[in-house]
Amino acid sequence: MVKCPSCGSDNPTHVSFCGRCGAAIPYDLRMAAQNEPVTSAPQEQTPDSVPMKKCNWCGELNKWNANYCTNCGRDPHGQPYLHAASRSGPSSSHYGYVGRRRKSGLPVAGGILAILAGVLALVQGLLYLVVESVVFDIGGVGTGSLCFCGGLDIVFGLASFASGILAIQRRNFWLSILGAVLGMLGLGFLIGALFGLLGLILIAVSREEFSS
Repeated sequence: MVKCPSCGSDNPTHVSFCGRCGAAIPYDLRMAAQNEPVTSAPQEQTPDSVPMKKCNWCGELNKWNANYCTNCGRDPHGQPYLHAASRSGPSSSHYGYVGRRRKSGLPVAGGILAILAGVLALVQGLLYLVVESVVFDIGGVGTGSLCFCGGLDIVFGLASFASGILAIQRRNFWLSILGAVLGMLGLGFLIGALFGLLGLILIAVSREEFSS
């Protein structure tokens, strides 16, 4: 047996991490314990006499009530890629691991499409304002409808652009959805409507990757 340098609990000589506190057991300490002469001390319990549990991460057999895997140092009862591990210890910093979901590129792609939809809506809105101004300068009379539509397109475009940035950062799911919808409604020479719709779909299906 080898004693954990952190908590003092006994561990088998072949393990790399303490099964109680998760602290790393130095190699030289394990080697020294293996080279100690055999005494009449009680023998280590075998997996046949102690309930064992396979680590969900590496498959190593550990005692059922072990807090940390003696092979990889993680919670043997935890689930990979789920933010379920609530305990922290030396093993977390040793591996630089924090439980998290697997990330895909869907929010980034959806955010880029929403930004494109926003840019097209902005350009269309500015074009409406320019045409309204030219008509007013030439004829002296403007209907105001183009000015109203242009203003809406600019607002929709800015909202869609902002939502695209949020989606790329995987922040604030509902604002990202709302901005993509507004980008779709901004039309953006019709192409923008298609970009907004595709961005909306990609953002919606990647809901679990957003932080809020």
